[in-house]
Amino acid sequence: MKNKHVIRCRISRNKFRAIPRLFCLDIKACKVAQITGISGPTTSRLYTQIRQHIAGQ
Repeated sequence: MKNKHVIRCRISRNKFRAIPRLFCLDIKACKVAQITGISGPTTSRLYTQIRQHIAGQ
C-alpha cells in the first residue's frame, strides 16, 4: 500500500499512521521503533518532524 503522507517514504501507510498515535500516547521513539519494526533513527526523525509541526515551524 502506497504511503500518501510522505513522498518517497518506504514505510507502509499503516505503520506510518501508527507513529503519531503512539506519539500522542507519550511513548518514546525507541519503544515505537520496537513496536512498529521501523528503525530507531527513522522514528526519531519522524518524532522531530511531528514536534516541529506542532511548534509551527
